[in-house]
Amino acid sequence: MKTFGKVLVAILIILFTALLYLFVRTYQDVKYSEKYIDFVTNSANNILSEVEKINVDLNALEYDETDSDLTSLQSGLEELKNLSKDVRDEDEEYKEIYSANGVNEGLNEFLTRTDSLISSLEVLLNSMENLEKKDDFDKKLETYIDESDSLEIESADLQIELNTYVDNYSKFDVDRILNEI
Repeated sequence: MKTFGKVLVAILIILFTALLYLFVRTYQDVKYSEKYIDFVTNSANNILSEVEKINVDLNALEYDETDSDLTSLQSGLEELKNLSKDVRDEDEEYKEIYSANGVNEGLNEFLTRTDSLISSLEVLLNSMENLEKKDDFDKKLETYIDESDSLEIESADLQIELNTYVDNYSKFDVDRILNEI
């Protein structure tokens, strides 16, 4: 009987330890998930904010052709490149530890669209510096505007992906805990 009691106590200790581990691990997953979602949201907002500044500079340039606006556009382009690179680097660090598949894919698509916008802006700035024909400039400006609009659409898609992930993740945690118990 004494052996049975020791075995029972050992089993209870193992079960308690497993449950404690499960709850701690789930808590860590939730906290990391929240941190990743905040990172993705802030990154997208920072990029969109910089694009908005560039668009304001482009609008100002339409009405008043000054070198200061061109300089502002060039610095905006550099800032956009730096933001994109920083987001990619930090996302790689997150991916080593954590993966939120739909959100990862959404962020990658958003960053790809950002790269297209950067390329389009570089072409536009080069044409401005080289004082190309107005028709060529207008085409390049139109391409940039299309890329800018596409980036905003991609941002909306990313936000939908984030919301879906948050909804599914909270349901998933409860289901996962119940299934593992």
